[in-house]
Amino acid sequence: MPNTLKHDERGATALIIAGTMVLIMGILAVAIDIGFGQAERRIDQTGADAAALAGSLELVISEEADGLVAALDRVYAIVDTNLGRTVDYALWAGCTDTSALFYTTLSDLGASNGSDCVSLSEDFNTFRVRIPDQVLDTYFAGLVGSDSVSVNAAAEAQRNAEFGGGGNVPFYVLDGTSVGTELCIKTGTTGSSACGSPSSGNFGDFEPYFYGPVGGDLSTICDKGNTPNPLARAVAMGVDHEFSRFAPFPGGTERVNGSWCAGGVPGPLLPNTIQPGGGYVPNEITDGLVKGATWPTGQPFPGRLRRSDSQVTAQDLGTASIFGFQIDNRPLWDYIDQGLPGLPMECMAFSTIGHATDLADYDAKRLMLLDCMAEALAASPDPLRIFTSEILDTPRLGAAPMIHEDFPPPNNSFHMHIQGLNPVFIESVYAEITNPHFNCSLTLDTGSGICIHRAGIDGTMSVTSPGQRIFQSAGAMVLDCALLPAGTCPSLQDPSGGGLTFLYDLQLTR
Repeated sequence: MPNTLKHDERGATALIIAGTMVLIMGILAVAIDIGFGQAERRIDQTGADAAALAGSLELVISEEADGLVAALDRVYAIVDTNLGRTVDYALWAGCTDTSALFYTTLSDLGASNGSDCVSLSEDFNTFRVRIPDQVLDTYFAGLVGSDSVSVNAAAEAQRNAEFGGGGNVPFYVLDGTSVGTELCIKTGTTGSSACGSPSSGNFGDFEPYFYGPVGGDLSTICDKGNTPNPLARAVAMGVDHEFSRFAPFPGGTERVNGSWCAGGVPGPLLPNTIQPGGGYVPNEITDGLVKGATWPTGQPFPGRLRRSDSQVTAQDLGTASIFGFQIDNRPLWDYIDQGLPGLPMECMAFSTIGHATDLADYDAKRLMLLDCMAEALAASPDPLRIFTSEILDTPRLGAAPMIHEDFPPPNNSFHMHIQGLNPVFIESVYAEITNPHFNCSLTLDTGSGICIHRAGIDGTMSVTSPGQRIFQSAGAMVLDCALLPAGTCPSLQDPSGGGLTFLYDLQLTR
């Protein structure tokens, strides 16, 4: 009997060991397949990251007529390269993404090669890629009823287009324009008069359109910037979409800003060509810079020069009042970094200079400032970044398209080709005194009857009737990125070596 019991126990132990081995082998098999799945997941994530970055960059640098189609082709090629196999377009076309951004490239934007797994944000500066589910056959997990594993990955890349606090402004800079030149947007007939002339002058603005729904109002999409109120909002808050570079020049393919609008969707994305404004009422400049307005219905916005929000701060209030509104009145020279090593003598002269007392005093200080900036740009071996980081918080700072043409547009339908963006400082506003009830204690040009405000001159500009609050023109000084704090003008690098000057940086955000 004892021997029989021992024999039975040995048999039971063998069964236990055999069962345990089967279980262990099953666990190992599943673990191996899970490992393969995780390795695929890493490959997919790398592919999604690279594709999101490449697609976002392609939108800016593409020379194709449809930059979005080019960006999508780039996305698919990058994914195929990283996965080491071709993902059939049928998978992209049938793919869905529960976390898609505002515009899907297939259903919303209608791209011929689009996918609802490739999407863009409301302002088009975030690019999302979700790789279609990749179904892998298992090697061992089928033993426990799992013949395949599904893997996917997603990534988002964002172009940071915030420039200072003001964003892109609807001015434009002609090629070859030197630092210190005054740009001008104004009312009147076409011509080439200087700012301040009430009756003539190149309009100096471009039609920015609206590419995103303002405050969620879809009816605002595709509204032109020179329609009453939209231009004012563009002046106040900045143009609501980004631009690309027209390259090569001459030649290349034009993507004209706001040239089509299909089903409430604006296009083309990241335009590389703009058209000059066709004239507008003076209130647009006044509302955009000082008064503010409401557009669309129920969506108020403040005047740029009195803004105070999370993006931009009016820094010097209380020393200049225009039409009853206290505005930012800090002059450009006040941002010079007096502690900067090697600061030119022409710049050090501003260490004890405050506001200007009148127009003559201002003009003298402006000439000193131009000398200061010229010396800083000529410094060796590198230009001196003479302005402090505080300049990034002024509503007077913005970025304007730099165009290839070096002459004013001959007509309102002329196409101007963008080669980059250039920083500008909104310096002056001009109002024509047309009645005896106009008060001007800022600076009055008695010869032309123009009341002038320039940043750094104290005083008031007022009228007895709100309907008389009108600017005839506004001026902005051309700056140079080399004078601004490091990192202020991050530029996307063109792989072809073209040397983009766009004030964007590019980063993965998810």
